[in-house]
Amino acid sequence: YLNCRVMGVDQEQVVTSLEINRGNRQNQCVFMDTYIMKKSLFIDLVQRAAKYSSTYSLAQFLSVLINREELDIRGVQHKGFFASIDDLQSYYESNLSLLDPKNARDLFTDGWWIYTRTTDSNPSRIYDTSTVKDSMIANGCQVEGTVVHSVIGRGVHIGKGAVVRNSVILDYAQIGDGVTIDSQIVDKYAKVIRTKELISTPEHPSYVHRADTL
Repeated sequence: YLNCRVMGVDQEQVVTSLEINRGNRQNQCVFMDTYIMKKSLFIDLVQRAAKYSSTYSLAQFLSVLINREELDIRGVQHKGFFASIDDLQSYYESNLSLLDPKNARDLFTDGWWIYTRTTDSNPSRIYDTSTVKDSMIANGCQVEGTVVHSVIGRGVHIGKGAVVRNSVILDYAQIGDGVTIDSQIVDKYAKVIRTKELISTPEHPSYVHRADTL
């Protein structure tokens, strides 16, 4: 969690500091960028922060108020699954970590509702020519090739003879016939149809931009 924000918390769970993790201390409380507060307080903080500095985020302004002891903030411990996404590598690793059933169960619990838009579509179609192992495939996909240890978004088409490994494929992307990709993040509506190989490593995944055609 290097470069994430961490909190100092006393025995009564009062937040005493909010700063960037420089990696110089162990066993710190990682800040999840999650707040529970009254609407009126939120509006007041946004207005005050804008007057203080137009470049400040809410967390930065809260750090100022904590140092001045102007606001009573309490920390609540979270012991379940948590992933900090602040760059391409962490985005990649966080998505693939959900292939671990324990992480998926911790995140998607019956008692923790996720409010979002519902996009109904057909079930995914897995053809006889396909092989799927250790992967998560959303609805509306057509899979004719091989998918191994990957997360596949809604409406993705993976062509016949294609091989997708260790990759995150976002909604409505297309992987053409005979294409092999490994350790890639393919953004929405992108098409990998002319380039027959995109090979990287899990330590350094590559990114295909939204709506690009390769």
